[in-house]
Order: sequence, then C-alpha cells, then structure tokens
Amino acid sequence: MKKNNVIKFDNFMDGSYKSGPSKSQKVIVHFKKNKKVYIRVGLMTASISLSVIHPAFAASGLGTGFDDLGYQIYRQLLSIGKWVIIVKGGWDVIRATLSNDYVKAKKDFISYLLAYVFLLILPEAMDYADRVVKHVKLAQG
Repeated sequence: MKKNNVIKFDNFMDGSYKSGPSKSQKVIVHFKKNKKVYIRVGLMTASISLSVIHPAFAASGLGTGFDDLGYQIYRQLLSIGKWVIIVKGGWDVIRATLSNDYVKAKKDFISYLLAYVFLLILPEAMDYADRVVKHVKLAQG
C-alpha cells in the first residue's frame, strides 16, 4: 500500500522533506570528519610524486638501484616525520595535560612514540621479511 504525505511547497523547494542527508551531504560530512587523514595522504602523495624518479634508478649494481632510491626517500620522510611527530605529539600531549586529562596525554605520548619507532624499524623489518622469503624460496628448491 502506498503512503501519501502532504508536504508544504517550501519544504519541497528546499529539500527538507527527504528522510535523510543526501549523498553529497554524506560525502561532505565524511571529508570534514576525516580532513586530517586526507591532508596527510595528499601531502605524502605530492611529496613522493615530486621526487625525482627516473628509469636509470632501476639499474642495480651501480649503487643507484631502487633500494638506494627508497632509502633516500625514507631518510627524507623520516627527517620530516620526526619533526611532525615531535611538534604534533607535543602539542597534543600538552593540550591534554592542560585539560587535566592525563590518561589521554599518556595514550597520545605512547601512540606518537610508537609511530616514531615504527618509522625507524620499517626498513629493517622489510629487509628481514625479504630475507625470510628468499630463504623459503631457496629451501623449496
């Protein structure tokens, strides 16, 4: 059975008769809610895209292979990320401390510390995973 609703003309014109937010409003709310994440991803993408990547970097044995290029990019990101973590982490910890939220300050400090430790150990962890995979391939024949 169809249900008919009577609405005012003004409600029809401004769209307030609809039961929920439109798709465009949902997208806008999502972007506003996750603005920091999109800014970070955009800045990371732009910084990597603006880096000099040339097919000559693929030549291994010359000291300019992809691994060396990766380490150069990693060192640049680590130097930038270190200061971002120090400034942003310090700001968040100080702000939480000033609002007497010591649990949040402790959680923020630990999370930023873990992020920095993760940045430091990432290349070694990837090299270790690469060595394990090569060892497994050699063991299989």
